[in-house]
Amino acid sequence: MIYLIGIRKTLVEIMPSGFRNRSECFTYVIFALVAGLMRLWDLGSRAMHHDESLHAWFAWNLSIGNGYTQNPMMHGPFQMEGQAALFFLLGDSEFTSRLLYAIAGTVLVIMPIFLRQRLGRMGAIFVSGMFVFSPTLLYFSRFARNDILMAVWTFGLVICLWRYLDEGKQRYLLIGSALLALMFATKESAYLVTFILGQYLAFILVVGVYKRLRGSMDSNSNVKTLGVTGAIGKICFAFRDVYSSDRSPKGGFVRQKDFFVFLLSLSLPLGASLFGILQNTILLNWSGIVLINDDWSIGAVGAPLKGGLVIASVIVVVLVWSSWIIGSRMMGSAWWKYASIFYVMFVLFYSTFLTNIAGVGSGIWQSLGYWLVQQGEARGDQPFYYYLIIAPLYEFLPFFIAIAGTVYYSRKNDEFGRFLVYWAWVTLIIYTIASEKMPWLLVNITVPLIVLAGKYIGELIGEIHFPRVVTRDWLLVGITVFFCPIVFWWSVYTPLFQGDVGFVVNVFLSLIFLVLLFFTIKICLHMGRSYALYLVPAFGIPVLIVMSVQTGWTVTYKHGDVPVEMMVYTQTSPDIARLARYISHEVSLNEQTKRLSVTVDGTHGFHWPWWWYLRNKSEVAYLNYEESSTAKPPKTDILIIHSKHHDKMKEMLEGDFREGERIKHRWWFPENYKGLSFNNFLRGIVKPEVWNEIIDYVLYRELEWNLGSEDSYVYFSKDSKLEFEAS
Repeated sequence: MIYLIGIRKTLVEIMPSGFRNRSECFTYVIFALVAGLMRLWDLGSRAMHHDESLHAWFAWNLSIGNGYTQNPMMHGPFQMEGQAALFFLLGDSEFTSRLLYAIAGTVLVIMPIFLRQRLGRMGAIFVSGMFVFSPTLLYFSRFARNDILMAVWTFGLVICLWRYLDEGKQRYLLIGSALLALMFATKESAYLVTFILGQYLAFILVVGVYKRLRGSMDSNSNVKTLGVTGAIGKICFAFRDVYSSDRSPKGGFVRQKDFFVFLLSLSLPLGASLFGILQNTILLNWSGIVLINDDWSIGAVGAPLKGGLVIASVIVVVLVWSSWIIGSRMMGSAWWKYASIFYVMFVLFYSTFLTNIAGVGSGIWQSLGYWLVQQGEARGDQPFYYYLIIAPLYEFLPFFIAIAGTVYYSRKNDEFGRFLVYWAWVTLIIYTIASEKMPWLLVNITVPLIVLAGKYIGELIGEIHFPRVVTRDWLLVGITVFFCPIVFWWSVYTPLFQGDVGFVVNVFLSLIFLVLLFFTIKICLHMGRSYALYLVPAFGIPVLIVMSVQTGWTVTYKHGDVPVEMMVYTQTSPDIARLARYISHEVSLNEQTKRLSVTVDGTHGFHWPWWWYLRNKSEVAYLNYEESSTAKPPKTDILIIHSKHHDKMKEMLEGDFREGERIKHRWWFPENYKGLSFNNFLRGIVKPEVWNEIIDYVLYRELEWNLGSEDSYVYFSKDSKLEFEAS
């Protein structure tokens, strides 16, 4: 009870001033309810993606007492442990396998409350609303991958950063320690987050040193007259001044320094495997020492081998000692509280609560080491402009509003606004540079874009005087803003009317548009250019909101496992989910069919997601017909084989099995955008037929190319009465 009272008191205290007992609380309650409903509704119906089945199967094994050994291929252990807890409490199903992520997506929606003082009242509401309806966040809140979890931890850490900078209270570093531990226990993108935030704080500190240095210089002195020794002395004194600044809101850089040291000292030992890049340089390549193994046939990928294990251990010990020196010297005894929270949680998660102690070593070294090796693989094989295609396609609302916000905050003296600009675009740049590009990584890009766009929209509304807006002139501006996309669509998508009458109609429509445009420009110039720059986006935002909601509904509920969507990446087909439900139904129908046996061909990894779907069946065999003999037909009731083996096994199976039914196992979006050159892009944007295809896809998801697929055949024994018809 004491702990519950303490938690309640802390939550009340961290609520922003002015928020308590206000009517806007009702808005957040509605947002949370709508978000929860959208994320939970029909949650288990979509076919289990390969990665989803992998995570769920290992979590299920943990939930039934088989333990879990941390594997960096599946990122941090938190998601498996969280899923396992839900399986233990609520049972295992497709619904509960995605429940953790739906909860996280709902929690994300209410988090802007805690940044309300910086976002503004309307800004926080708009950020929360965009979190609810964002197509990317909605889809991946219903998807068993850890990216939505990382969105919650990252945004939480950003909240702690700015609440600490504003208030200087120790509780935000304590909460930040827990969030940082959760980040590193969830996914290796935690390294990117700490780098982005640390780089920002380092820049602020360097600017502070520079300002102190300039302030300490006489008007007649310069670096040349000081000499080397004098210049170094000046810089050292400037660092000392920044380091010892007082803690008042306007008193210097102590809070920025504290948070920078906090991030650096806690995460420093976890970057130990970065030293592994030296093994292929002149420093170590002569020694044959392996600090990061890149050959799975000789050992765990990303791990040190033999003599490299000794060196890796020394590096880790030195970095742990260095982090202790840095943290305790620069933050005092309080650092031990932060370090205790961080490392206790880290050890518990990576050791699966002390049942797998070796997981701690894997988390410290191999987690980052594995993904350093994977950067050379460039999984997904996407072009550098991948996110510049997929982000405007799904997140056009925050993407385009964030561009306007960037221009706005670059001219305004708003520290937090400039941070959001930095956070949004540096995140996009880093994920663009990274060799592995996947649609679920768009979650990490979407969150800062939404926060930036939401803050800008909130200030935009504050700048507009609505009694002045609701006039005949501004109504004309609004009509023009809505009319522009219609005219554009008409000109590139709809054939022009034919004949003399058609010519007159086309000219008449064009004249109407030109007249409206002329008067709109005239009104804007009369009212003021800066005011018009506020108002025109304000009329366009409702259109983008409606389009965003429609896009989210389509990708999530209509095409959730159909890869006409770029966001649906190499997805298990609905045929597999239907077949799995059919088998489960037949197994539970009566006592005789409970003994149905199933054999699955694992060629090209086709045993996933069957490992998950058939987890509760005892009579299941997994073979690989590329490696196994196919001289005799297997003794089984149901046989599922890769389509590449169909022709060579067809005659052999005729005696014992009925005709096989072809089903899609996994399918994918036809990635025809690859190989696009700048010249092809310029030639394409002036062709109406190209715009025709783009609009067909954006509005209706109509494709000119067939979906790619890799198929299976399902055979039923002649002795059984089973029948299944694929879609």
